[in-house]
Amino acid sequence: MYLSFHGGNCCGIKSIHRLPMYPDGFVPERRLKYLDVFYDERTQYPRNAAKQTPCDVERPEETGIQRLDFYLSWLAENRPGGLVEITLAEYQVVKWKPLLLERGFAEVASFTNSNSYTRVTVFHKVYDNLPPEPCDEDEDEFDPFIDDGEL
Repeated sequence: MYLSFHGGNCCGIKSIHRLPMYPDGFVPERRLKYLDVFYDERTQYPRNAAKQTPCDVERPEETGIQRLDFYLSWLAENRPGGLVEITLAEYQVVKWKPLLLERGFAEVASFTNSNSYTRVTVFHKVYDNLPPEPCDEDEDEFDPFIDDGEL
């Protein structure tokens, strides 16, 4: 079970994937020597984000629901604004869906995968725990719709 960046790792979307068939099914331990996290000093992001995880923490063997809860709490603390996506095959939905809904996920789409003809369901959880951006009350707010006569 993995937590990874979405696409180019710049939009704040994370994916949790390869969930076990059942929430109480075990997932193997995560050892740092297998995570292969090498950060680009300029961006502080892993160089090959498609293969990397934002979460470089070792974990013991545990159940799928324990790992999910760990990932969600890690994201709340370390990446406090964003979206988490989970996709499930039809045989996983019965057991996982109620637990995902309890944790604030919403079912957003369902479709038939053309590779396997398996029904796939997509869940999203939006979390925005960032403090409001501070503003300087002395500065005028920029309004792009006000025409000041200058071009």
